Amino acid sequence: MGEDKNKAEGDTSVAPSRAQLVLSAATRVMRPLVELLLANGVKHAAVDEVLRELLVQAARAQVPGAAESRAVSRISVATGIHRKDVKRLLTTPGRVAELGRRSASAEVFTRWLTDKRFVDRKGRPATLPRQAVDGGKPSFDLLARETSRDVHPRTILEELVRLKLARVDEADRVSLLTDAFVPTAGARDMLHYLAENVGDHLSAAVANVEGLEDRFLEQGVFADELSEESVREIEKLAREHWRRLVRDMAPRLQTLVDRDRERGLPARRRARVGMFSFSTNMDEGSAE
Repeated sequence: MGEDKNKAEGDTSVAPSRAQLVLSAATRVMRPLVELLLANGVKHAAVDEVLRELLVQAARAQVPGAAESRAVSRISVATGIHRKDVKRLLTTPGRVAELGRRSASAEVFTRWLTDKRFVDRKGRPATLPRQAVDGGKPSFDLLARETSRDVHPRTILEELVRLKLARVDEADRVSLLTDAFVPTAGARDMLHYLAENVGDHLSAAVANVEGLEDRFLEQGVFADELSEESVREIEKLAREHWRRLVRDMAPRLQTLVDRDRERGLPARRRARVGMFSFSTNMDEGSAE
């Protein structure tokens, strides 16, 4: 027994627990978010309150049928948050500001890029009359009404103009100013897409890890020992592939949406397909 004890005491290669591994991965994921928070003057107390609220919400979802008193105890044990704070967060939720749902303007923008009726012979977004004399001919109003049934075309157009993504000329024709939906009119729009895209990307990765299966596509390719010139070439290549992906994928997605509407099928699911590129110095962060 003495020999076994010595071996155990001398063994420094004890495998980390799953909780330690998860925390290590979460630290890497949270680092750029922490930098974003600091750069925008968000203090520890606000971050701590948000984290507590998220922990309580997630734990409450795991005990949906429990009475409040029992739920408070179980949530407190699961999260390590004091019962008093758990009860407070359960009774007064929703302090975290919402950025809002995805915009109809983004959907119209994407369809304009990809629907053959609204592009020119070279496959570029065509300049459209705001309203067509013949209701069946391509126009911005037709594009907007076919894409969104809940928002008026005029409202969508005003939003695209505000975001500096489209303009209306003196002949009342509408044209796009860019081929990528990157709002330049304010931080709120940029943060909305950060939350939507990164949130869904992370949700896909977590679902795969927790389910121990490749349920969602969540892959990447990596290269190091690159020059600045090569990095710029990679970024250009990635953007070219993204444009091709959008032009191929968006019409197919719209076809599926239209088909489900025609069939009257329950339509409570959503999907997102994305792509990203990133580069930095080799000594900044691990690429394992």
